[in-house]
Amino acid sequence: MDRTMFTYQPETDSFVCPAGQRLERKRIHKRDQSVHYQSRAADCKNCSLKPQCTLAPQRVVTGSQTEMSIAVMAYNLKRMANVLGFEQLKAQLATQ
Repeated sequence: MDRTMFTYQPETDSFVCPAGQRLERKRIHKRDQSVHYQSRAADCKNCSLKPQCTLAPQRVVTGSQTEMSIAVMAYNLKRMANVLGFEQLKAQLATQ
């Protein structure tokens, strides 16, 4: 199963798999700037999608630190636009 089937959740810095289970951030590899998110083996054990997803006890999804940072920034900008309104947010960003 391709990583694109997993949905990044910037508010919790985690992924959700197609079966609705959460993959939590487990480690950052400094050498290649990758971030690893991992499910719990107990969540995968009896999952009907496991044969298409992974042969390992649990699934690991990897993303770049840059990619995750951009997703979090985009999420925060959307939240600010919802709170302030788009025009006010645009005006505030123009003064920065």
